[in-house]
Amino acid sequence: MSDVLAPQYRNPTLAPPSPGTPDAPDDFTYTTALAWCEFEFGNLVAAVRLAHERGYHVHAWQLPVVLWDFLYLRKHWTDWISIHEAGLASARAAGDSFGEAWVLNNLAHAHRERRRFDLAEKQLHAAMELRDAIGDTTGRAWTFTGIGYLEGDREDHEAAAKAFTAARELFRQVDNQPGEAIAINGVGEACRRLGRFGEAMKHFEDALRIMRKDGDRYTEGYILTSLAATFEAMGRHEDAQAQFDLALLARRELGDRWGEADTLIMRGDALVEHDPDQAHECWLAALTILGELDDPRVDDVRERLRAVPAPRPSPTSEATPSASTP
Repeated sequence: MSDVLAPQYRNPTLAPPSPGTPDAPDDFTYTTALAWCEFEFGNLVAAVRLAHERGYHVHAWQLPVVLWDFLYLRKHWTDWISIHEAGLASARAAGDSFGEAWVLNNLAHAHRERRRFDLAEKQLHAAMELRDAIGDTTGRAWTFTGIGYLEGDREDHEAAAKAFTAARELFRQVDNQPGEAIAINGVGEACRRLGRFGEAMKHFEDALRIMRKDGDRYTEGYILTSLAATFEAMGRHEDAQAQFDLALLARRELGDRWGEADTLIMRGDALVEHDPDQAHECWLAALTILGELDDPRVDDVRERLRAVPAPRPSPTSEATPSASTP
């Protein structure tokens, strides 16, 4: 399924399927693959747990790893963590350092998004130690990417830029252009947060060029959101709103609800000085999505809503007095 949901990414090389395993239909599209994963997800979670319990350790760590693209899109954090914990135990039972590193890396992203930063850091560093030991250059690049996201979430943008730069160099070594574009965008986002807008724009343009060549709409939505926020910081409000429109289009097209909420939050931030009522509407829409996802960012959005007065009702929306009203 990952080959359909994110064909531009190079997932780790896994064992071939057993003889007799049916191939995916030739007409399997992104939409049908996503629907299949949603429908079968409960069975897939059960399969990981059963494989771990029965000692099929290779299957138990590989299945969570190949579900990465679906999990990262849909944010089923509880199951994401639980099946990766089972996979981690199986990888360790099998003495498989390659598998252990991948599972640790994926777990760290889930814990980071749940704001368990210390645990995420511990798992990323454990993954990096394993990848250093086995000489996994691609794996090291992805772990540096995870470190970059973690440092950005902690507001240490210099450290984030350093980690993303290291990831970019490693991705170049293995000619992994989609990974390189993600790292370039990470450097750009760090520059934006540091107020280095010219540098940020250059990085975003470079990343977009690669993403559009590879057809990576998921990361394109993320880059466009960062680009929009940069335009807003540079005083180019109309350009910012145009990029927010494109980002929302990409994220809604893919069913990326988490990403849609992220774009709505940042669009609200950009609108608050120009149109507080529209900013309020963006944050309310984001709050609805984050509530559905049980995302810890709900508190951040509620704080924004408390700080900005609610939209005033228009005269046409006010109740018309009845004939009996004095």
